[in-house]
Amino acid sequence: MSTVINTARFQSVKVQPDKVFSFPQGLIGFESHRDFVLIERNNQSQFSWLQSLSKPDLCFLVIEPSKVLGAFEPEISSEDKMSLETKNGDGISFLSLVSVDESHQNIFVNLKSPIAINNAKKIGRQIILEDDQYPVRFKI
Repeated sequence: MSTVINTARFQSVKVQPDKVFSFPQGLIGFESHRDFVLIERNNQSQFSWLQSLSKPDLCFLVIEPSKVLGAFEPEISSEDKMSLETKNGDGISFLSLVSVDESHQNIFVNLKSPIAINNAKKIGRQIILEDDQYPVRFKI
């Protein structure tokens, strides 16, 4: 059974329970907000929105890092794998937070701390990669 949530950006949105992701630790800086839904407003856009269910004005622009880089296969820690309830990392997908500078001319993707999602269990966790290969601000 779907639920309707009110959002600051999209007004009322109908949410199916199987589309809700739980973030037991929240996101960095937003630890008290634990349930989110991924909203895709335009099927042709590469971008989506990660909308909080508990705070109508908390919404993040996100993109799959593979759409920016091609291959995105970071090594994640055993603690992160355990938190996502996966042993070998299979079934994990990634999202990266997107930011736009003040001039609205430059778009950046945070590849250093992606959001890892276990799609089967609907559990997410923002992780910080140890590898310096991925920057915090990757310009697209």
